[in-house]
Amino acid sequence: MKKRTTYKEVIQKKQCVVCSDNKAELQINSEQWVCKSCAQYMNDLGNEVN
Repeated sequence: MKKRTTYKEVIQKKQCVVCSDNKAELQINSEQWVCKSCAQYMNDLGNEVN
């Protein structure tokens, strides 16, 4: 019987495109993921520019 992959296992395999952390949780597109801390940092930078 094939073992089912859990959401947590899928997330642990994804690597952040910004910091290369293996805990990327937010999907940018079909191939790129970003972790929460980098997403927050990118959001803060965007707010400062505007």
